[in-house]
Amino acid sequence: MVWRRKPAGRIGAPGAGHHTPHRWLLALALAAATAIALPLVFFSLLVIWTFDRWIRPRSPLFRWLD
Repeated sequence: MVWRRKPAGRIGAPGAGHHTPHRWLLALALAAATAIALPLVFFSLLVIWTFDRWIRPRSPLFRWLD
């Protein structure tokens, strides 16, 4: 694979290329598909996101975690 991407006549690592995969988009799509197929997963993700985004930063009990 490296030899196919290696620039001709140059020394060094090959470039990343123009077609880098977006793994985060795939992970988001899989999470969305799972959440649609299993509604309890959706509600669990929603509760965890709400806790992590809104409750934990405002609670003095959890400030020692940061």
